[in-house]
Amino acid sequence: MQAAAASEKISMCQLLRELAQSFLTERLAVYDYHDHVGWANVPVFPGLAKRKCVGWKAEEDANSITIVSDMADGKLPDEVTSLGSRGFTLSKRDIVSIRRVGPRV
Repeated sequence: MQAAAASEKISMCQLLRELAQSFLTERLAVYDYHDHVGWANVPVFPGLAKRKCVGWKAEEDANSITIVSDMADGKLPDEVTSLGSRGFTLSKRDIVSIRRVGPRV
């Protein structure tokens, strides 16, 4: 987080505020994208596979978007450290379309 704040030239407080705001305001979206997968079970490489993922945009830079589709809904009793969220990073050049589908719950 400190490295991200330093690279964006903002304070940690501001970075955390912006991250929290994005989670509160970002709408759920479906991301259609091309996946560069090497197919081991087909005799001829078919090219790009079109895939989908659903989630909320957690991070974005000039080249990629990180989508979060799974996050904790609170802490477990006696939990010392939250497991946090899991993200899936897509290259922007591989994204075919983004469709907003609803608010964050």
